[in-house]
Amino acid sequence: MNSRTLAAIRFFWLLANCEVLARSLASIPPLLRRDGCETRADYLGCPGHQLKPNFPGAPPADNGCGPQTSNSLGGLFNKILDQPWASPCCQDHDRCYGDCDMEWSPCNTNFFNCLQDSCSQQASSFQSLCSVLADIYTAAVSTSFGCHFFLSSTSSSCHCS
Repeated sequence: MNSRTLAAIRFFWLLANCEVLARSLASIPPLLRRDGCETRADYLGCPGHQLKPNFPGAPPADNGCGPQTSNSLGGLFNKILDQPWASPCCQDHDRCYGDCDMEWSPCNTNFFNCLQDSCSQQASSFQSLCSVLADIYTAAVSTSFGCHFFLSSTSSSCHCS
């Protein structure tokens, strides 16, 4: 299969499963808890302090859309999520999570705005669905699922000054 055919299959699978995914995200209450995600310094045990990068000058890592994973199911999930209209926003979001000067909420807000801007540049027949997908992507990173990756990135990228 060529890459265009694979992209079409991924898109239609995602389209068919959007409602299921949205209901799943909304129906799991523990995902809505975000304790500890608002400030990196609190998480690292140095409230009120400036954080420093563990590797000064090194750019924060990005892996596209979806969680970084080595298992095959996670890899398939990432291929479905990593769509051309969303990929640059996902990469920026990953880099934001790795930036010691940025916090969780602004990273997620910037991600949402980037996705909405990308949707506005898509074909008019895709814009409505794109906007719904942007909401789902943003909802996912705004739950404890996203919090986990934010804090993981904090631990690997930053330390107290």
